[in-house]
Amino acid sequence: MTRMEIPNRITEKYSKMTKSEKRIADYLMQKKWDLELMSITDLAEQCSVADSTIFRFCKKLGYGGYNDFKIALAKEQGRVLGNSASTEEVDTCMNVTGRDSVQTTGQKLMVLYTAALEQTQELLITGNVEEAARIFTQAERVYCFGQGGSQITAMEAWARFITVSRHFETIQDTHMQVLTASMCTDKDAVWFFSYSGSTKDMVDILGQAKEHKAKVVLVTRYAKSPATQYADVVLLCGSNESPLQSGTIVAKISQLFVIDMVYQEYIRISPEMCETNRDLTSQAMANRLL
Repeated sequence: MTRMEIPNRITEKYSKMTKSEKRIADYLMQKKWDLELMSITDLAEQCSVADSTIFRFCKKLGYGGYNDFKIALAKEQGRVLGNSASTEEVDTCMNVTGRDSVQTTGQKLMVLYTAALEQTQELLITGNVEEAARIFTQAERVYCFGQGGSQITAMEAWARFITVSRHFETIQDTHMQVLTASMCTDKDAVWFFSYSGSTKDMVDILGQAKEHKAKVVLVTRYAKSPATQYADVVLLCGSNESPLQSGTIVAKISQLFVIDMVYQEYIRISPEMCETNRDLTSQAMANRLL
């Protein structure tokens, strides 16, 4: 696969583009093709256009949207390891190859995981962690939401916190998430997980939550993603994923680190309640062990 398909499409469509779309085309044609870590909002800001203009530009080129465009671009740039590449190789940021031994693979993964944790530690703002924990201690209900792999992370947050609090809940179905968000009040909070911060379901859910005055805490990779406009608190996670690497374990580890940071602060704020509840839940689980 060559790298010329997208430039050729841009050249072919250029004369029929609006002035705003031409600004995007000019930005890209100036060899600024590295969109791997750019959200749609980041690119829109660079080109001084609206997010919707980026979406229309991608559609005009024949792609389903910005993410579809980024996937096509990543493939053209040779980020796929070839037809023989396994899913595992792609999922490990493409630093692990089929020639690596088990020991070498482990060493490479350790570097990736350590880098993700260090980056997350740097990105996390102490005040935001404290504010998120404060919101959760004051909320009557904290709904842990996400979609796809991010919903699994949301369930991890729920599982972590129900050992010390009865106020945390999770719902897996996105339709039920929207319905629940529509019934929220100013006494509720939504803890939303989205690596990209730019999914259609997210807009519906967080839009409903904000309309009904619920507090929103967002965990995302991108500080300028569309989801941040709905958030009262943004918690940034590290680890870089290309469009071809959705749902990597490395990214999940960085999000689990965020969860545990908030968890520890939550306990620090409400030590007596958490200690009492942890005794209760520990005893309940002890009764189930042989």
